[in-house]
Amino acid sequence: MLRDGEKEVALLQRRVAQGYEILTDGLRQIDRVSFIEPQGAFYLLFAIDGYDDSLALAQKLLQEAEVGLAPGAAFGSASQGYLRCCYAQEADRLEEAVERIKSVL
Repeated sequence: MLRDGEKEVALLQRRVAQGYEILTDGLRQIDRVSFIEPQGAFYLLFAIDGYDDSLALAQKLLQEAEVGLAPGAAFGSASQGYLRCCYAQEADRLEEAVERIKSVL
C-alpha cells in the first residue's frame, strides 16, 4: 500500500502545471501553431499550419532542433498533422526545447 505520498504528488502536480505553462506560452509565440487543450493528461498535441505530415515534421525537428516529439500519426489518423509533447519534464528542459523549435520554425 502506498502511504504518505501527498508531498510527491503535489511536487509532480506543480511540475506538470509549470511545464504546461512553459510549453503553451512558448508555442503561442510561434506563428501558425495551434494546439488541443488536454483534458487531464500531461501530453500536448500541437500542429503547425502548413505541415500535414506529422512524421516528416517530427523528423525535421529531431534533426534540425534536436527535439524529440512523437508524430501524431502514431496515435491514429485523427492525430495526423499533430505532434505530441510530454510536458511533465523539468522547466529548463522544456524552455530549451521551445527555443530550439522556434529557431527551426
